[in-house]
Amino acid sequence: MITSFIPILAVDILGSVAMVIIALLALYKARILRELDPDNAVFLYLLWISTGLTIFSVSRSFGHILRQFLILSSNAEAWQAISAYTGSINTVSFMLVGLITLFFNQNWNINEKILIGRKKLEGAHIELMDLNQTLEHKVIERTERLTSSEHKCRRIFEQALDTILVTDSEFKILETNPAGIELTGYPRDEMIMKKMTMGSFFASPSE
Repeated sequence: MITSFIPILAVDILGSVAMVIIALLALYKARILRELDPDNAVFLYLLWISTGLTIFSVSRSFGHILRQFLILSSNAEAWQAISAYTGSINTVSFMLVGLITLFFNQNWNINEKILIGRKKLEGAHIELMDLNQTLEHKVIERTERLTSSEHKCRRIFEQALDTILVTDSEFKILETNPAGIELTGYPRDEMIMKKMTMGSFFASPSE
């Protein structure tokens, strides 16, 4: 029983063309994914592996179609001469796919370490932000306490019935309260501008 060669030829040629079309579509989709997320290592791997498979499919399909054409045109000797070249291209294409996979494995490990480091940095950043907010709240709280304390001291200073005089190390008047102005009879600005001392309020320097 002799089987027709035409179905086998059709399957070989149509399969080769379909393989090229599928490989090109995969490469096209991989490029779209890569453009959507350039930092995604998986999409980068898909782009590389699709490129390698496209090279292999084009080489293999071209070799099959050329083989069938040469055999049908009674040039089988020519095919024998170039078959080694097409086979070597296929071999190189497969090696390229394998190398891409091995390289991606190393690249993926590095990417994992980078992601872990990034997560740690993000965690540290969040902690620093929390500490900074806590510090800001403490500063605001202490500033409010200090302001409140200052207001209390100012009220005591202003409303005290006793004379209060604030001086420097040489006893020059720096500040006085209303009771001091009433007792001494000197205006506050005059005491400060004239740099009056404690001794200015005594009739005799010996006092």
